[in-house]
Amino acid sequence: MCLLWTQTADTNFTEEHLLDFYSRNRDGAGFMWAEGGALHYRKALPRSGAEFVAFYNENCRGKAGAGHVRMRTHGNIDMTNCHPYPVFGFDAGEAEMPMLLMHNGVLHTGNSTDTTKSDTWHYIRTYLRPLLDKDPSIAFEPFFADVIGEHIGSNRFVLMNHSGQMVTINESQGVRFNGAWLSNEYAWSAAKYLPRKAYTGYTGGTGGWGARDAKQGKHINGGSVPAKKQKTTKRGGTTTLTGTTVKQAPLPLTFQAQVNQSNGVSTDSKWLDDVLELRSLLDAFYIDNTTTNRQLEAMIEEMGVTAAYFAVELLGDGVITEKSWDSISTSRKEMRYFAEQPRNTWYDSVKTLGELQ
Repeated sequence: MCLLWTQTADTNFTEEHLLDFYSRNRDGAGFMWAEGGALHYRKALPRSGAEFVAFYNENCRGKAGAGHVRMRTHGNIDMTNCHPYPVFGFDAGEAEMPMLLMHNGVLHTGNSTDTTKSDTWHYIRTYLRPLLDKDPSIAFEPFFADVIGEHIGSNRFVLMNHSGQMVTINESQGVRFNGAWLSNEYAWSAAKYLPRKAYTGYTGGTGGWGARDAKQGKHINGGSVPAKKQKTTKRGGTTTLTGTTVKQAPLPLTFQAQVNQSNGVSTDSKWLDDVLELRSLLDAFYIDNTTTNRQLEAMIEEMGVTAAYFAVELLGDGVITEKSWDSISTSRKEMRYFAEQPRNTWYDSVKTLGELQ
């Protein structure tokens, strides 16, 4: 979930683009940039697309840096769990090299020790700070991106320090658009703005799908059992946090998207990227599910992309039971019923479906 991007000072996201970004990622926004030897960030919890557009125009437009809009998968919806997160500096304490991180994806490491915090918050404390504590500068060495990229699998990170150094980990999994790099094609209307991608076919055996496009060049493999999600807290207003500082100065696991030929999704399907992402989230929240990728594709066709993602989110929240999920995912009639309800009544809609079973 979520959308992460890096931009130059000349990047020109229109109001249409920004409203599209926000439409699928409404749980927080942030931006980070370096200026005058200092690292800066802004965060907000926009209550509408118009508020997000205003946030972007005030804090992000015309700056070289990285931005993020969130759709929650772990932790509360609050300012703490908005991106960016401090790796060093700010509320992380004094540091010779202040550093911030943004993340897109769902980490296999979860957040079970404090479910109010996101998987990103936990990953920083469990992995990145111990690895970088003695020499934070190695975060910007090529080998570090390779090691962490292997560990986080299909996830994407962007790290930045006070001098403006920035590294994008798993950059090949994103796309270029309008003078910017965007971390995925499922959390915005990529098909509307990008040329059609050419997919390679199924490789067979245990290898799963081949590279999803020529530039990605690797399979999605490995294994994961992330922690189940917790219920969200109610989104607040538009309070904005600011930050600035002038300080000078084996991992074998990968995140898995289980795909196999018998699931019946064509490599020419315009929903392939969304199916892959939904597959990874579903397998994290419902380990023993028997939902096929063809069923996930049917959900997108009948419900729309946003409703399909939200249904998986409700499953992770425990609002949809595993029994209810099995019912919805196997009935196009129930898919349509779910999608036809206003979003603010989806919780009640799921309850109604459960009562009908």
